[in-house]
Amino acid sequence: MSSPSRYAKFFSKIASKRQPSAIRSLLPLTKLPGMISLAGGLPNPEQFPIDSFQFSLKDGTQLKFTNEEVSTSLQYSQTDGLPKFIEWIKKHQRVAHNLDEKRNFSVIVTTGSQDALSKSFEMLLDENDVCLVENRLFFSNFFVSIISFTLCKLNSYL
Repeated sequence: MSSPSRYAKFFSKIASKRQPSAIRSLLPLTKLPGMISLAGGLPNPEQFPIDSFQFSLKDGTQLKFTNEEVSTSLQYSQTDGLPKFIEWIKKHQRVAHNLDEKRNFSVIVTTGSQDALSKSFEMLLDENDVCLVENRLFFSNFFVSIISFTLCKLNSYL
């Protein structure tokens, strides 16, 4: 993976000032053997109301999630996502796109296209930047994302 500093020249003023969360950076320490965390906000997994669950897919496949998997998925975790889930997505990308095993890359998981667009625009665009877009555009999604944080100028082509 490339160093973030390689791309720093493309970051917006807002993104350039962003610092990692000090509290989130401590979360991996809670996984150390023998560590007893007195930090607030990490609920006791024994209090979660779901023990396990199972899905039946239309092709007959059964997906079962154990108590440990359910507890992990309901608990707060690293900002970039559950490591096991991220590794699964990366493996899927390697298979689906025939990527070399030695190729190093990362993935980003968002809650949907609006979230991804908004974060991308905030990372790359400053106020009064010009954004060139196609004439045919699903405008409401784009408009809300781009206008919600900056006053970019939209220029249409085609």
